[in-house]
Amino acid sequence: MVYRRLPEYLSSLLPILHELYKSDRLKFIAAYDTILKVVFFDMELDTYFHSSMQELLRLANYDALTGLPNRILFHDRLEQKIKKCRRTESPLALLLIDLYRFKEINDTLGHGKGDLVLIETARRIGGCVRETDTVARLGGDEFTVILPELNDRVYFERIAQNIIHELGKPFALETDMAYISASIGITLYPDDALDIESLLKQADQAMYVAKSEGRNRFGYFTQSMQQEAGEKLALTNDLRQALARHELHVYYQPIVELHSGLIFKAEALLRWKHPQRGMVSPVIFIPLAEESGLIHEIGEWVFNQSIASVKRWHDQFGRIIQISVNKSPIQFERSEEVT
Repeated sequence: MVYRRLPEYLSSLLPILHELYKSDRLKFIAAYDTILKVVFFDMELDTYFHSSMQELLRLANYDALTGLPNRILFHDRLEQKIKKCRRTESPLALLLIDLYRFKEINDTLGHGKGDLVLIETARRIGGCVRETDTVARLGGDEFTVILPELNDRVYFERIAQNIIHELGKPFALETDMAYISASIGITLYPDDALDIESLLKQADQAMYVAKSEGRNRFGYFTQSMQQEAGEKLALTNDLRQALARHELHVYYQPIVELHSGLIFKAEALLRWKHPQRGMVSPVIFIPLAEESGLIHEIGEWVFNQSIASVKRWHDQFGRIIQISVNKSPIQFERSEEVT
């Protein structure tokens, strides 16, 4: 009976060993091998030991849901492919695939149906590539494909377009139908980068641009994306300090009643006066505030400033001047607290 519970106990060690050895797969396996040898000291348990070792290797290297290589095995495969491409002086393409509307399926149809979508997604992507290519699930709804030894961009693009086409087809989920779309970022070795982390980062940047341009499309990494990413990070960090540094200002666009000439309404307009960049357009900094979550704090500040202005004008002119305050769709996602 104790032996039947051993897989449960041993599997609980996996997160600890993962944390200790991170992506060093060889040390991870060696450590677990040592533990197993201590546990299974009785020769009669030799068969059980080897079967447990095989199960360990499967759990450590493959995604339990889709059966695809997980992040650890993906890193190992990509490293090996890069070494081979370096020797043969051949190119390699890395595709990063993000699914749109997958969260909506989870939220409306349940995680069970969401799991079916992921399993079918893995099958459809696998059907678009060669047997020698690697399809992996990095986590959540993020998949990746390693395409080595393809010398023409036409082939990369054909595979990417096929993946987008296949994932755009309906997903039959028992009694329900679901629809998703895909955005794909493509980066190339050795043209764009020489190491795994840089390739992943650049594929992510290319994928983000593909998403922002309308989804259901793919895009290549370019050096301008790297510059834009650095600029965006710097500006977001400055925006985090803008309130405390009194760089944000509220201006009011008046609405005048023609027959009386009196201002009876106004629209609150948020502006950012950066100490080095000067006036930063709302078209630039509002999306940054939304992506970073700063929009909630900034939006509340704009509302409070507007209320204070209404009171000040009432005291000054003896009447209420209505103010319209714009609100980001992101702000509606957070439940309003009732006071």
